[in-house]
Amino acid sequence: MRFPFIPSFNADLTALTTLITSLMLTLPLPLSAQPLPPELFLPPFPELGRTTSAGVAASAAPRPAGEAASGLLGRWVTASGNLEVEIAPCGQPQPQPQTLCGTVTRVLGHRSMARDGEMQPVDARPAVGMQILRGLTLAASEDPQASGAPWFGEIYNRENGRTYRCRVHLGTTGGARHDLVVRPYVFTPLFGQTQHWQRAGAELAQQAHPKETP
Repeated sequence: MRFPFIPSFNADLTALTTLITSLMLTLPLPLSAQPLPPELFLPPFPELGRTTSAGVAASAAPRPAGEAASGLLGRWVTASGNLEVEIAPCGQPQPQPQTLCGTVTRVLGHRSMARDGEMQPVDARPAVGMQILRGLTLAASEDPQASGAPWFGEIYNRENGRTYRCRVHLGTTGGARHDLVVRPYVFTPLFGQTQHWQRAGAELAQQAHPKETP
């Protein structure tokens, strides 16, 4: 680029361009542009991709669930009292101890969670064997040995056929942790509704020996 009305500026611009060009020719190439010596050549791209993926997967592998999972394992009765759900490691025949799922094992009733109690489930499939808790994983910031640590995953509502995010943790009633606090929500736990599930054994014992009311 030249400016015909400014001769001195043109001369200075030409000299500056020449200086920059000479510097570019004499300076060494950046490391990314320099050829690697034979012993440092990288593997082909597909193999490098597999290696990188494996490394990332290993670093992102879930931590052992420990005591936090043992408290959730077992059978629970849902808040409606309709279903008995067994929480166990997901995956068959190779369970994944760090991920929990909940499967319906028994139907105890047909009460609707709707206000009028008359709504029929949208999902007409048999409830037994249906997985209604999916992919529960321990929060990354939680201690895997803490029995009250929250787990996050998905919950399926067969009454309306929708799947929600959920937070699950053991609750404390009377100093003992024997109820399961389940909170389905949308976007964030702030927009949700808390349910309390009871241990199946405790629920059945309560039905067999109801407390006398004063």
